[in-house]
Amino acid sequence: DNDNDNDNDNDKDKDNTESSQKQNDETKDASTQTQDDPKKEEPLPKRNAKIPALEPDIMVGPVPDDKWAKLAAQHGYWHFWDGDADRRPDPSFLDPYTHNDIPGDKFPEGAWQTDAVYVNHYLDGADRLIDRAMEAIFSEYGHGKPLPPEEMKNRMKMFHWEKLELKPDEGPPPMFSRRGQREIGGWTTKRSVDGLVKRLLHAMMTKGTFTVVLGGHSAAQGMGNHFRQSYTMQFHRIMKPIFERLGVKLITRNISQGGLGTLQAGMGAADIFGREIDIFLWDSGMTEGGALDQVDLVLRQVLIGGNRVPLLWGGPFDILKMLHNEADVDVGEFGTGYAGIPETTDEEQMKTLPWATRGVKCAPDANKDLCNENRYNSTCWIDRPDGIKPHTGQYARPKGQVKWHPGWRPHQLMGRVLAFAVLEGLETAVNTWMESTMTGQPLDDDYWHITEYYENIRNKVKNLDKKIGFCYQNEGKLPTRMCNTPMKGRTQYSPRQDYYASGLTTLIKPANNGWVPKNEKTALYEGPDVHLPAFDVPEGEVDVLSIVMGRRRRRRLTEEGVVEEKKEEKAQEMAANVDEKSSSLRAVVG
Repeated sequence: DNDNDNDNDNDKDKDNTESSQKQNDETKDASTQTQDDPKKEEPLPKRNAKIPALEPDIMVGPVPDDKWAKLAAQHGYWHFWDGDADRRPDPSFLDPYTHNDIPGDKFPEGAWQTDAVYVNHYLDGADRLIDRAMEAIFSEYGHGKPLPPEEMKNRMKMFHWEKLELKPDEGPPPMFSRRGQREIGGWTTKRSVDGLVKRLLHAMMTKGTFTVVLGGHSAAQGMGNHFRQSYTMQFHRIMKPIFERLGVKLITRNISQGGLGTLQAGMGAADIFGREIDIFLWDSGMTEGGALDQVDLVLRQVLIGGNRVPLLWGGPFDILKMLHNEADVDVGEFGTGYAGIPETTDEEQMKTLPWATRGVKCAPDANKDLCNENRYNSTCWIDRPDGIKPHTGQYARPKGQVKWHPGWRPHQLMGRVLAFAVLEGLETAVNTWMESTMTGQPLDDDYWHITEYYENIRNKVKNLDKKIGFCYQNEGKLPTRMCNTPMKGRTQYSPRQDYYASGLTTLIKPANNGWVPKNEKTALYEGPDVHLPAFDVPEGEVDVLSIVMGRRRRRRLTEEGVVEEKKEEKAQEMAANVDEKSSSLRAVVG
């Protein structure tokens, strides 16, 4: 919104962002001032209507006004808006360029990428938002500031990624060996971090999309839990509002399939996983860990089949090392984050632990039932106020609640591990942008253009010698052209991206009488689900999502002038970023 009365008030428009800096500094110091002088009560922040509101989280709805104000006073909130939004050129000026890689001297007049005032405040707001999110995650697990210096150092272990050189004789870090505990954030390489930063800068400079896709087995799918409790969806819930503030649409897909691996989808990766992937997560060790030839084939198809060439997180070490050294692929392996989790020793002690850590890691001499009893928090059906009821009986809880399937807390923790890694990438991206444009905007092409970067990797993967890696060991079982030729795929298995276009039904020719088979089943209901208590954060515990949202619910005026809640918000959210059609959860009955 822009409430200036006339176009001659351009200076006032510019001051919108400049005045927000002072307000942000004052808000950031509010909690410290109150601690220094307990008698002094700082006024709670008030909503600025100029700042676009975010869509509320679909599972918990809007943050209540009083809670938002308290969180904003304590942690800070987003201040930036574009006072010149209605004067910016249409972003279609990017369209003629492959991957929107417009040369720096071709930006049209008025483009925000060349506006130093806009960019400086945009980056300042981004930097503060990233810091706010990181600190909220630490606090959620009992490691929030203030802490003694030694504990400040130790808290980084749970999200630390080791930087390897991947020399010819180098093996995985001990924690990521076959018997390793994988309790830190993960491992990667410096070059791969640079690749992540380049992809993030590209998404920010173009205000486009950033897509994360998981291929995996039942544990990765989240079996035994609600779909949105799986770690990819936990990642999405936290990172979506952050990317949205940066003008980027985050798309997250969990394309895992219980009882299967990734080969059946990976042979047609571009159509099943998607063509615009920035990070591909592989988590199928229980079903495919020893099938190096199959996994190598899947990862190569992911790399060469789409329009983008993703960073790979997850997979057998020898394959990732080979792809990194022989084809310049960006690689890494994510861990569990357990290094920052306190042990549960008994029932009373567990009640004193942060909510997110209770029963996650039992002490060796503790009653293991403590961890098992608190493992899952899911149910199959909650009665609806509209009276809709399923036509068939429902299970009491989701299937798959077995010892080898993680519960909701480990999934949430792994989602935080992934979120923290991307937050660190964003932090580096913002700092790089700030430091590289001190003499003026826009950001130099080399930092964010990705066309040549993609082509280099794609061509090297296609032309790998047959003796390198494991893919050509599929000879006699699968066509070896799959190792170097982008394939297409159609299937009726779900989940899959673009549910309709990737279905076998697109290939079926009508019978003589014109008949074609089709799915006659329909969803029991459309629109939002009822409130799910499993996602509620108890009073007094750290609510990371509310902290990073930093705004209240969007409202609108009716024709009668009465402010009412937007009833369609949850439905829009359901259709927007999480690719619900890629989820097998559309079969809500049965």
